[in-house]
Amino acid sequence: MIKPKSLNHDDCIGIISPSYWLSEDDLQRTTSYLKTIGYKLKFGISNSLRWGPFAGHPQERADDIHRMFSDPDIKAIICARGGYGANRVLPLIDYELIRENPKIFIGYSDITAYLTSITQKTG
Repeated sequence: MIKPKSLNHDDCIGIISPSYWLSEDDLQRTTSYLKTIGYKLKFGISNSLRWGPFAGHPQERADDIHRMFSDPDIKAIICARGGYGANRVLPLIDYELIRENPKIFIGYSDITAYLTSITQKTG
């Protein structure tokens, strides 16, 4: 199993919405604590996209995941919300990119599908 490096308080965390979208107010409210304890945050484009209940089209959400894993400054990725729709994104994910750039990946609900798929396909 690939293990990413531990997170330090001054590290950068990427925030994405790879399933359902979250309102800007809710997003700021839920991430404000991370800022107060010293983490730097980078917000993915999926946080501002809307396609029905989803945070953008499947390819847009996959691209956002790829950007986060490709960014060397980002040490962990937090999914702002669960929901539904991972099944449309999973076939579009570049698992080799994730294997080459292991990071802490955090989420709940629909994000479990991402966690399971990433674990199975990257080792």
